[in-house]
Amino acid sequence: MEINKYIFREYDIRGVYGKDITEEVAYLIGRAFGTKLRRYGKNTTLVGYDNRYSSPILEENLVKGIRECGVNVVRLGLVTTPMYYYGWDLLDIKCGIMVTASHNPKDDNGFKFSYNGIHNAYGKSVKEIYEIIEKGNFAGGIGTLENYDIREDYINLVV
Repeated sequence: MEINKYIFREYDIRGVYGKDITEEVAYLIGRAFGTKLRRYGKNTTLVGYDNRYSSPILEENLVKGIRECGVNVVRLGLVTTPMYYYGWDLLDIKCGIMVTASHNPKDDNGFKFSYNGIHNAYGKSVKEIYEIIEKGNFAGGIGTLENYDIREDYINLVV
């Protein structure tokens, strides 16, 4: 499969849903992200998604790819980006992916991700996802899946 390398930007991965960002692309990004986590010695990650119509199906395929690398996924479901970031600390899982295109138009979607729970990946770390996909040398395994509803914890924090 040919992937538009220009969706791999300086601070995230973004493109038009159905053209640049498809279910298959999300799956491959999951495989590459999971492979990279395994290289860092990590075996658990957070995943959340925003309220775009395409986010749930992209998240489903992303999670499938991550788990097929032997990485356990704690699925936050539909959350705001601040809720996702709060999950890094609350659950002490210092890595993850948020399915979002942030302020981009509604037909776009994408992925912001972190390997360290301190800041999002940028520059070379984003481009490496594309390189891993190109080479197709993915880690293997079967990760677990856990759902975590962070809403009440987050509301209590804000209150």
